[in-house]
This record gives sequence, structure tokens and C-alpha cells, in this order.
Amino acid sequence: MPSVPIWVAVLYCSDRTFEKITNDHGLDFLEVRRAVVCQKALQVRRHTDNRGHRFIVTVGIGGRPMILVLFPDPDDVDVYHLATAYPDR
Repeated sequence: MPSVPIWVAVLYCSDRTFEKITNDHGLDFLEVRRAVVCQKALQVRRHTDNRGHRFIVTVGIGGRPMILVLFPDPDDVDVYHLATAYPDR
């Protein structure tokens, strides 16, 4: 699937996702946010299923490649929510 560019102005993270990425993967949400918010032409792969659209992006965080899954906010085109983040092994 070809990549598409998106612009992320705001990235939200639920308490549950925050705990998961911190405890399971040792990630700091601030580092995750820095890797995607306001990054020009962030290239992502789009995935659609019965829950809607998801955007999958690979970024470097702390010198490690990470996979992030974002879903768009239904009310604002430039706002996304972090579904998960984990190392790209």
C-alpha cells in the first residue's frame, strides 16, 4: 500500500494507551508526540477496517525505529489519537 502524507497538529493519548506504551515498551509519550506533531509531510500507510481509518507510521524515537498507529479525530482533520506505539523489530 503506498504511503500518503498527513499533517498532525495535535496528538492525543488516552490514559490506557499512555500506560501501555510506557510500561510495555518503555516509551515516553512526549518523545512520541515530538516525532509526529508538526512534522512536514509525515508519510503514513493508511489502513481501513470496520472501526474506520488508521494511519501507520514508522519513526525514529531515541535512536530506535518505532511503529505508531494513529486514528483521526472525527471533528478535526489535523488532530489524531495514538492507538499504540511499539518497537519495529
